[in-house]
Amino acid sequence: MIEFSLDENIFFIRILHVIKLLQQLGKRKEYLNLALKKQNIFSNIIFETLKICHEDENLLFKDFEFFITKIVNKDFYDNIVGHIYAKFDRPDIAFNYHYSEYKKNASLEIMFALLKVIGDYYNKSHQILEETKQREIFNALVAKEGELNLQGFIFLLTYALHILKDTRQILPLLNQKLLNTDIKNLDNALKIQLSNIFMTQYESNNKDLFLYDLNLCLVQDGKTYVKNNYSIAEENQKNFGFIVIDANEYFLKKQDNTSKEESLFHGIVGAFAFRCENPSMIPITFDKDSKNPLSGLWDFMDERTNQTKDLFQRYSDGIYVGLFVLAGNNYKNYFTLIPYLLNNQNMNFNSLHVNYLPKETKKILTLSSIIFLNEINQLDLILQREDIVIQQTLVNWLKGYLDKIDYANMPQDFTYLDEEGHKFVPFTEDSIKEAEKFKTYVLGILTRILKCTIINDVSENLQLKEAKTLAPLVGIQEYQALAYCIKYNYQIISENNIFDMLFETLRFNKGFISNASVLLEGSLEYDKRRSLIIDLYQKKYKYVLSENFEKSLIAFMQEKNVLSLQQEEFELIKIANSYGFLENIKKYYNDKFKVLFPKAVLPVKIFLDKNIEKLLKIIGK
Repeated sequence: MIEFSLDENIFFIRILHVIKLLQQLGKRKEYLNLALKKQNIFSNIIFETLKICHEDENLLFKDFEFFITKIVNKDFYDNIVGHIYAKFDRPDIAFNYHYSEYKKNASLEIMFALLKVIGDYYNKSHQILEETKQREIFNALVAKEGELNLQGFIFLLTYALHILKDTRQILPLLNQKLLNTDIKNLDNALKIQLSNIFMTQYESNNKDLFLYDLNLCLVQDGKTYVKNNYSIAEENQKNFGFIVIDANEYFLKKQDNTSKEESLFHGIVGAFAFRCENPSMIPITFDKDSKNPLSGLWDFMDERTNQTKDLFQRYSDGIYVGLFVLAGNNYKNYFTLIPYLLNNQNMNFNSLHVNYLPKETKKILTLSSIIFLNEINQLDLILQREDIVIQQTLVNWLKGYLDKIDYANMPQDFTYLDEEGHKFVPFTEDSIKEAEKFKTYVLGILTRILKCTIINDVSENLQLKEAKTLAPLVGIQEYQALAYCIKYNYQIISENNIFDMLFETLRFNKGFISNASVLLEGSLEYDKRRSLIIDLYQKKYKYVLSENFEKSLIAFMQEKNVLSLQQEEFELIKIANSYGFLENIKKYYNDKFKVLFPKAVLPVKIFLDKNIEKLLKIIGK
């Protein structure tokens, strides 16, 4: 078929049909090569092939990269190539292609595409990509306000909130757009997006992004007074009580103690924020005539708590839930989740298996293991190892979180899962002190890990397109560690057993993942390490031994009496047995001495066999 398609007399439509067929058959290199061979004959063949690449979910990154390098006049295809790189989770490369297209054609589509890839990069790295250029593009979009629809304004406000940390350019424009629109009949999808932004003011660090002169209004007696630099549609004045007044009247009303100055944006969006069927906002009804008017709230809290308890129970039972999900998809909660799992006798801490790799193999120490090692007072010792490296994504996240830590942005306290009834934690002066103490703790961890080698994992990605969709499920830091591990053969050190499932599903070598207890060998004196391992096991932390324990035990029993071991060693043997690590020893003994079928020659017990008999008594078999 390929040889037939290489005939110069074949029509373009036939070539395109062959390319699509090869793609459907999984012959990706073949369809890409065919397009390259025909690019000088058919001017549209590269563009049509790029469209196929865009939709080919199984296209490998390296194959696409090779294809791009061989395209003649690839400047013609900057836009679509940028979109494909974005699907490969390479926003840094996608930006360059989109920016090149922007310089040729400053359309709204390409400018929004540029800001989107900047947003993707920021979500991964907590760093702004091409800060000067992104500001240029943002300003250019704001300058085109007359061409923007409401969706465009909402996108720009979201971008300004999360990346620029400055809403002064766009928020007044969005306010005016909303005030000139019939708010009552606004599309519900837009209402949901606006209601999500509505909630951000209530994060303490975001108040300054809303409370400034151009976004203020006065609320008095159910009316909302707006300065006359805004115009308001008649429907909104009638339906929501908006009234336009001049600056002098505004000043005078402001002196009245019965008036209150608030965010205009929240005054507009508040009209529908809790009535737009937003799936992230669950309405709770109160029956003021009931003897217990808060019963609806208690029922809601009970339901949410029971759902969380069920999630934790499934994790404890060995189901791959993942720490990021247990932490409510928020890394700050790792600081309380890890200690909670470690110290809760009713909960199994299901970490990864123990896998030893030589010191020549670099080891990525992830956030969960850093907190775990700090909790068992071994972090400083482990950070001295030359094979330990730290992710740049982790460093960036810690820096960003440190800027936000206050009493309203503390990790969740998971001990409520062990309590009966309902618990409200009031804000007190101690809340501020606890936040300051916690901030010092986080800063201490950051200071210590910055002394290690930092790897730039920000732009790493898995070869498969749309692989970035894993990030919200497993955590962006875990995803970046996985991508870096696969590319450079580093070992991941983590307490998150989701890696076990990922390596199993993707058929990667599980030897490249381990929990942090593996680092204690060679770092901690044997007696101290043994005591710590036993203590961790008693705390239901799993695993504390490698599956190679059985081989070491067999080698010992071939030479020495197993009863010569110390009592603590017997504890380790019992731990290995509880993990099922001694099954080969049991099978060997049973096959040799306990099988009932006739044997021509009766088995003779050797030194190892006698040791195994003693071993079986130790473990109660």
